[in-house]
Amino acid sequence: MVWRGFSRYIVGPKGMSSAQAAYWEKVFDAAMKTPEWKAEADKRNWNIPKMSASETAEDLKKQYEQLRSVLGDLSMAK
Repeated sequence: MVWRGFSRYIVGPKGMSSAQAAYWEKVFDAAMKTPEWKAEADKRNWNIPKMSASETAEDLKKQYEQLRSVLGDLSMAK
C-alpha cells in the first residue's frame, strides 16, 4: 500500500447521470484554470491532479480495497 498523503475529492450524489458529471467536470476544470485558483494552490503548496469522474471512482475503489485489506489484517474490519 502506498500512502499519498491527504487526497481531496469532489463527489456528487449517488445516481448522478453522466451528463451531470460531465457538466461539473467542466465547471471545476474551468475553476482550476483561473489565476485565483492557481495563486491559492501555489500559496498552499497544493499539487492537485485533475481526474475525471470515472478516474476518481476507480481511485476511491482502489483506496477502499487497500484500506479494507489492512484493517482486516489488523482485525479491525471484516
